Formats: sequence, structure tokens, C-alpha cells
Amino acid sequence: MSIQLDFVQLFSEIHGIDLPEFEFEEVPNVFSRKQNGDYGSPYYKNDDTGREYFMPVTVTYAGGAEALPDGATTSGVNVIWDLPHPVVSTSMSKTIVKTPMTEREGVVIQRSSINAYEINIKGLLIGKAHQYPEELEKMLRDVFVTGASMKMRSVKTDIWLNEIGYGVVVENMTIPPHGGVQHVVGYDIRFTSDSIFDLEEIGI
Repeated sequence: MSIQLDFVQLFSEIHGIDLPEFEFEEVPNVFSRKQNGDYGSPYYKNDDTGREYFMPVTVTYAGGAEALPDGATTSGVNVIWDLPHPVVSTSMSKTIVKTPMTEREGVVIQRSSINAYEINIKGLLIGKAHQYPEELEKMLRDVFVTGASMKMRSVKTDIWLNEIGYGVVVENMTIPPHGGVQHVVGYDIRFTSDSIFDLEEIGI
């Protein structure tokens, strides 16, 4: 069984998500395809096995890792880490203030505010040589315990976060159970944007 098939199966077993096999009528030339999103993040990267993957997610946060695994670098006091094998989803909501109309049907929408963006990233930590990915899980710990805002860059999340400086904080993190495979650990992180949006008058 190939690495790609193993990856798809493991993701399904751990996160309950079936990753689709994408088929194209014509495979685009890698030299002519779009390499970066409109805000500068790359569409493609190679993981530590050399396999190319789509839509990488990079977080930059205050350092603290005991040892940096592949996919992580430092810049001053910060750690820059490509989250391993990420699948990203985003959620947006608004708070709307409604006022009933006296002696008339309906309501008047007075104010609307955009709530913080919610970003969920599910992925896999895969240890080398069939060893438990202890160093990678330590990186997850550092991402979780940091009390400061961190920067998140990805083509998908840039669309929503570029106007507020790409800042996010970790809201919660789950390490799902998965028996029988000692070198693979799943992770599920929920981030929230750290910018507060002002109320906007939209009608009286």
C-alpha cells in the first residue's frame, strides 16, 4: 500500500473524515500552475518525506521547543512551524441586534458585528522510523500553552485574517485516541482570531 493510501486511511480512522481523491482531466504543468495565493502564502510544500501536499499551514509563535523537528525553524525568539498534514476549515458568524417595530410587523436590524473567526485544523503527526512522534507532540504542547497571540499563514486562512494581521490564539486542542499504530498521532486544534470587530450601524 502506498504512503498516500495509508495517509488517507489513517486520517479517516482518526478524524472520521474521508479525504477525496482529486482527479483532473489534465494535470497542470508544475512550472505554470499558480504557486502562491494573493497574500503570499504558498499553495504547495513538501513534507519531511518529500511528498508534496496542498495548502500548508504555518504558525509563528513564541519559542520554547526543546528540539525542532523537520518543518520548523526559528526567527529571533519565535518558532515557525508548518503544521503536519493539515486539513483546514473556517467558521464565521455575526451578532445582530434586532429591535421590534411598534404597531408594525417585523424588526429593524440596528447593528451587526462580526464575531471572531473560528479556524479548525485537523492533522497527523507521523514519527520517523516507526517511532512515536514525541518531538512533534512537544511542539503541539508549545503551541497550546503559549499565552500570546500567534501568526497563522495559509492561502485559505489568509483570505479571512489578512486585514487583522493574521493573528490567532488557540482555543482548544484534542489528541484523538487511535490504537494499533504507534508512530501516528492525530491532532485537532481550534483557533480563534484575536481581533475585536467594532459594531457597525446598518439601519434604524
